[in-house]
Amino acid sequence: MEVGLCARRFFHVAVGFLLAQCCLFGAESNILPGTAKMAALLQKITRETDPLHNPFDVPRRLAIAAKNRLEAQAPADIVRSQAQLARELMNAGKTEQAIAEFHALEALSTQYPRVFDSRMRLDVKLSLAVAHLRLGEQENCLHGHNAESCIFPIQGGGVHKLPRGSRAAIEILSEVTTRFPSNLQAKWLLNIAYMTLGEYPDKVPPQFRIDPKIFASEADVPKFIDVAPAA
Repeated sequence: MEVGLCARRFFHVAVGFLLAQCCLFGAESNILPGTAKMAALLQKITRETDPLHNPFDVPRRLAIAAKNRLEAQAPADIVRSQAQLARELMNAGKTEQAIAEFHALEALSTQYPRVFDSRMRLDVKLSLAVAHLRLGEQENCLHGHNAESCIFPIQGGGVHKLPRGSRAAIEILSEVTTRFPSNLQAKWLLNIAYMTLGEYPDKVPPQFRIDPKIFASEADVPKFIDVAPAA
């Protein structure tokens, strides 16, 4: 089952890559018949593939999620479709919209308390924290990229200059770790959030602080230097 899923995902990645290559070829004045035939075949395969089985078909998956949310009537369907919409927005890179939908999902826990168990409430909190971390990554590592961006452990030029994403994540994760001190996922993300702001380890609450030795490399491997920004 797992092998089949991996194979399908690999196939979809390959299809997407080849479609991109065909688009590049399409910019040329002379397109070989074989190239045009291959492009048409790949487009046909993409159209006929169920987007729910293709995690890379983001536009159609997002459209389906939005439609499901509008049509949902029963409380369980409303909650499930709301969660789907929030996740697909985040996968589409529409992070601020995803955050708004995760907040809407959180509000549904009050409206439909019987649908939400403790595990689901925790999952919503963690998803919201991850969305805020993603926002911080987009605003800093992508839009303000430099040679030290996205290198772990985060330090120097990799520290976020725009802190709102990580600050919001810290607020959520602090609440989660206080309520669930044994939750390792929340503890790890909390330390990373502080790290993105240059406040690790000093400002991490002692009871949730991960020892800096955990982040140390076991081997003295030279770091890759990204020269592209300077060039």
